[in-house]
Amino acid sequence: MLRIMIVGGLDETNSEMLPKVREFAQLLGKEVISQGHVLLNACRTSFDAAVAESANAEAIEKGLDPTQRIVSYVLTGLQPAHTFGNVRTSQLVDWELGNPKFRIPEPIEASHAVLVVGGFTGTHRATNWARIGGKAVLPIPRFGGAAEKIYTKNLRHSTAVTQVAYPEINSKILRN
Repeated sequence: MLRIMIVGGLDETNSEMLPKVREFAQLLGKEVISQGHVLLNACRTSFDAAVAESANAEAIEKGLDPTQRIVSYVLTGLQPAHTFGNVRTSQLVDWELGNPKFRIPEPIEASHAVLVVGGFTGTHRATNWARIGGKAVLPIPRFGGAAEKIYTKNLRHSTAVTQVAYPEINSKILRN
């Protein structure tokens, strides 16, 4: 059973792309659970909520305990973006690389792989932490944003890994 972190973001101002990115985020959350893995989540944004909500629905449909299959961390002092699964309070107040403890954020530290979809500055930050922690980073460039920039930097590696690891998701991308 892998622990998979999904990071990214929805561009709420892009009315054409927003439903597509949201649907894809939901597919990812569902597939993580469907394939027998654990979803790790930052619990910060509407993107995180969309991923966790679909993972929660899939866990319930399969008769699994969502608190065992979805683990999210909310930063100290912030309200969680959702309440699906097991929402824990992080020991960190931010994910800045210069944080006094220089500690990898808990969900990234616990993950085996980090999938990246869309996103902005925070997504780059999460990806940098994943690299520092030696985690597999799997950017999906289809929706632009930080993921596309990260993918472009690692073109050869990320394409091969994404296609091999998640052929069901890759075929869904190609159909859209």
